[in-house]
Amino acid sequence: MKTLHRFADFLVSIPNDEGDGVLFQIPIKVPVGIDPDTGEELITDEGNNLIEATRARHMGLMTQDKIKVLRIRLGLSQREISGLLRCGEKSYTRWENGNGRPSQLVNLILCALRDGELSLDYLRNRRRAIFDWRQVVGSEAPRNALPPATFFRDQELPLGTPSPLPTTGEESDDAREPQAA
Repeated sequence: MKTLHRFADFLVSIPNDEGDGVLFQIPIKVPVGIDPDTGEELITDEGNNLIEATRARHMGLMTQDKIKVLRIRLGLSQREISGLLRCGEKSYTRWENGNGRPSQLVNLILCALRDGELSLDYLRNRRRAIFDWRQVVGSEAPRNALPPATFFRDQELPLGTPSPLPTTGEESDDAREPQAA
């Protein structure tokens, strides 16, 4: 038996930032299939995609197509970008396939990459033991950044005026914990 199709009204719930309630609802029309025997309406795959795209758009999330286009534009494989984002490759693949959505935090990082506010060099350098801002920003430091210096990951910076740390990997006397005066 052939399933009949029509459009039905549907309210898409947009969650609040905490994720424990509904911020607002968006009315849309979605395609549904109607079982001729039971009269039951079932949202089609196209309808489900429309609902998810509406939810993502109103939450400010990148759609699956935009996530994939960004990765291709950056010249990365799914494995490479998931490594840079420090997320699982399967999670990233689900975002591109529309079987899941990135968190708002990951979405912020993706948008920063898309908008040129975050570079691949920055993400690549974060994977190294020693991070040198000069490799990322050239001779110009970002606004409100510490003076150009090489920082060792997980090293606490002194509260006073920061001074450049040695780049040899060896600690100098100045890089050790400050002594009481």
